[in-house]
Amino acid sequence: MDQIVTSATEGLTRPTASVTLSKAEDPANATLLFPDPSFVREVEQPFAHSELPRTKKPGALASRALDILFALGLIIATLPLMLFCALAVRLSGPGPVIFSQKRIGRFGDEFSCLKFRTMVQNAELAMPAVLEASSAAGFEWSATQKLTNDPRVTRVGRFLRRYCLDELPQLLNVLAGQMSIVGPRPIVAAEVVRYGPFFIDYCSVKPGLTGLWQVSGKHLLPYQDRVRLDAAYANSKSVRTDLAILCRTVPFVLAGKNV
Repeated sequence: MDQIVTSATEGLTRPTASVTLSKAEDPANATLLFPDPSFVREVEQPFAHSELPRTKKPGALASRALDILFALGLIIATLPLMLFCALAVRLSGPGPVIFSQKRIGRFGDEFSCLKFRTMVQNAELAMPAVLEASSAAGFEWSATQKLTNDPRVTRVGRFLRRYCLDELPQLLNVLAGQMSIVGPRPIVAAEVVRYGPFFIDYCSVKPGLTGLWQVSGKHLLPYQDRVRLDAAYANSKSVRTDLAILCRTVPFVLAGKNV
């Protein structure tokens, strides 16, 4: 497939968003076409859980079959690697090997998202001090919800993050039906307001291990572009698109671009 074109268009009151990924292009150079600069706008109150539609998208059965096939295959193939990662995390310092955090899934349902621990123990309590110590860190966090040089990340954790190894336990979330192999990255409740009216698009699909945002230079994109990519994917989801994103993910991860 030479080109993947995903578009999000819903009604006259919603701006059109399209994302073009060319096979020959670098993943970080995905073309974003958004005629309306107010595509992302905050709202005072997010959608109530009961207001979210609970209708599955067409092709859900095929997507679920793909998820199970890939998840089982990856668990078997990476089991020795996961055991090595678990040992490395255990030796890196005090704290659990697996970090579990409540995230928002399809239909707005919360679930426990699993990861290998990459930070020091009680890292969340240290976050206010980190942001207060550096105005640059505060600005970066506000813009992207990520910190390029997070002092709370351990040396082992930095390596695991670089190659996405910390996310391998999420294969269990995929088998449990809480996540998909491909989809928007799962967000925490505090991020819902940043999606504004497009939170409903996020909730229409399962969050994924990889997605359009990941292969589009995620660490270089402001948060509003993450929302745009998630909405575009949700409105154009198909098995074909998922397979294409998976093909783009492999070289992206091997090159250690998850920074």
